[in-house]
Amino acid sequence: MSIGWEKRCLLLGAGTMVIVACGAGVLGLLTREPTLEGRTVRSLVRQARHNSQSGSTNYEASAVFHRNGAKAAAALGKMVAPAHRSLAGLVARCLTERYSLASRLPAPLRTWAEKTVLEEERRISDREWAVVWCASLGPDARAAHPAILAACRDLDSSVRAAAVKSLARIEVRPDQAIPLLSQILLQDCSGSVRGWAAFSLGLYGDNAEAAIPALRQATSDPYWLVPSRAREALKQIETAMAGKEKTKQAVSTAL
Repeated sequence: MSIGWEKRCLLLGAGTMVIVACGAGVLGLLTREPTLEGRTVRSLVRQARHNSQSGSTNYEASAVFHRNGAKAAAALGKMVAPAHRSLAGLVARCLTERYSLASRLPAPLRTWAEKTVLEEERRISDREWAVVWCASLGPDARAAHPAILAACRDLDSSVRAAAVKSLARIEVRPDQAIPLLSQILLQDCSGSVRGWAAFSLGLYGDNAEAAIPALRQATSDPYWLVPSRAREALKQIETAMAGKEKTKQAVSTAL
């Protein structure tokens, strides 16, 4: 007798829960999260995020990042790197996204699935805020440049937006940033990410001259935020170019 799809999901979920429970101890020994001043970077990111979102004046976690500078950037960069989708996460999402199936799950299995999905969502948020705190380090975040550049292509739009927004602030080289931002500006599926790409291009000033055609094209973008940011970026770039040319002419005249 064949087993129905929903029964297979239930059996797979139960089996996965057992495997995860048995392997948790071993996994904990094999995976060591980076630490700063005796605390895991993840716990610091979560505290800093909570304090920022709640309007708290407790800057302890963010102060740890700034005290450690380049070391903090390297640790945050590791956290930004995307983790492979786990079997547990895939099964949990499968079980919770179908209401007819989720409502029939045994209570322990339903609780496990909901907690697993919630933890995966928290880890995506962790990666987004790791980028945010990298950006707060400015030039000290050089060690995280490869991770931030890769995050500009992340599957999650919130991570992409944070990464795109941070490139100029952490001083990623124009020859790396400008072609990438120009492509994202024209091709990313998220209007918010495209808007941040235009914003970042403007911060590069005359170094973003090669992006002018893409920015002009983006002034016709259907997403309401992009055209205004593209026009502002064009203004910033053209003003910087004019200032550079004026300085060049003044130096030439003086000679």
